[in-house]
Amino acid sequence: AQHALNVYTKKGYEHYTDADIMLYGLSTVEQETIYAIYDIFDSADNEELINDAKRIEKIVSLVLCDNKTYVSGEDF
Repeated sequence: AQHALNVYTKKGYEHYTDADIMLYGLSTVEQETIYAIYDIFDSADNEELINDAKRIEKIVSLVLCDNKTYVSGEDF
């Protein structure tokens, strides 16, 4: 990915590939956490978010606990 922001300081060169100008300097995980929190407060249908979270939890559990091939739409 191309660096979105290049900064030259007395300590040297710094670069950021952040996708959101308001979140410069945060890690990818921190950005995704902020987006998730925003989506919860901004969503008109929190039930859809809850169902998505349950589905993701099931997928992660299957991946971590089983050595099998799964098919999206059939197994979860």
